[in-house]
Amino acid sequence: MALTLRISAVDTWFFRGGVPYYNDGATWPGMRSVFPPYPWAAAGAVRAMLARCRGWSDGEAWTDEFKAVLGDGPENCGKLKFTGPFVLYQGQLVFPMPRHVVGGPPETATGSDCKRWQPKEILLPSCDRTLCDLGEVCLPKLSESGSSPTQRYWVKLDGLRNILNGNLPGDGQIVDERRLWRLEPRIGIRRDPNTRAAEEGALFAAVHVRPTKETEIALEVDGVPQDWKPPNEVLIPFGAEGRLALCRTENAPIDHLAFSDGSSAGSEHAGKFVLIALTPALISVKALAGAEELEPESGLKVVCACADRPIRVGGWFSLERKPLPLRNTLAAGSVLFCRAQDPQALMNRVDRGMLRLGEMTALGFGLFAIGKVAF
Repeated sequence: MALTLRISAVDTWFFRGGVPYYNDGATWPGMRSVFPPYPWAAAGAVRAMLARCRGWSDGEAWTDEFKAVLGDGPENCGKLKFTGPFVLYQGQLVFPMPRHVVGGPPETATGSDCKRWQPKEILLPSCDRTLCDLGEVCLPKLSESGSSPTQRYWVKLDGLRNILNGNLPGDGQIVDERRLWRLEPRIGIRRDPNTRAAEEGALFAAVHVRPTKETEIALEVDGVPQDWKPPNEVLIPFGAEGRLALCRTENAPIDHLAFSDGSSAGSEHAGKFVLIALTPALISVKALAGAEELEPESGLKVVCACADRPIRVGGWFSLERKPLPLRNTLAAGSVLFCRAQDPQALMNRVDRGMLRLGEMTALGFGLFAIGKVAF
């Protein structure tokens, strides 16, 4: 059975990144929450919710029945397979603006419009190769307009489909990050449980995320037994500090992505694809540099990439009460230009309009939208 879950905030949320957190004032003005949450944070909350609905209590070890369905440990999700987490705004999917879409203020901008970002160009790979610490790599062509990518704006699903077909998104297809959530600084202290007095050096600061009323987290879960269906609405702890969230079960699936079909087999562009990361991806450096295949069955190799520096993704193993090892991860919104020796074999792997590449894809890592492009 597949479940579609929509999670909305009841309180502020806090999701840890990979930055060390000290409570001696060294992190002032505060540790900033990441948003949206990393896949294993969302998957862990849902797995715990399913266990509670079957009578499990926090802190107890899972029975063999639970382990068979839910897995054992943060990286093993048993029979479950997660699609997401994604961000919903006003009920529509939105994604980080792909990094090969560059822009700047409107040409006729004045006053406050000068701070607004408008897409102007889509970057493509250059014919030249550049020598760097990864060897000789192909870099994107520089924008002639001096435009740059953005991390503040997101794109709706129909706008992402335009980008996959090589077109720019329209104004109505772009959402400012500030419409999705706001940051909320918090100050806290740690008290001695016996004296109830504050301890010296125990002041800490954290910057929480407060999603707007129109923002939700959505994900699909496959492999849930028929008799395990949770209530239509249930409150769950979500993220660090166990902040409350309302989890609702929907009957309809999340809108599926449709890849571009602009190039037919046998054309000069056959076998060339653009992949846009929808969730963080655990992919080796050699595969990103084109030194090894990204997907062996189709012979898919990276030709060029538009990506920021890797993000350090960690987590928390609640049963053993210890942090998970940090991993270098390709950020959502990163773009890979690829060639496939067997394009049909690659298209046969497309599931629900997406490709799963890299490690821990069952948890929701490495979900890519796929389009065909000329480069």
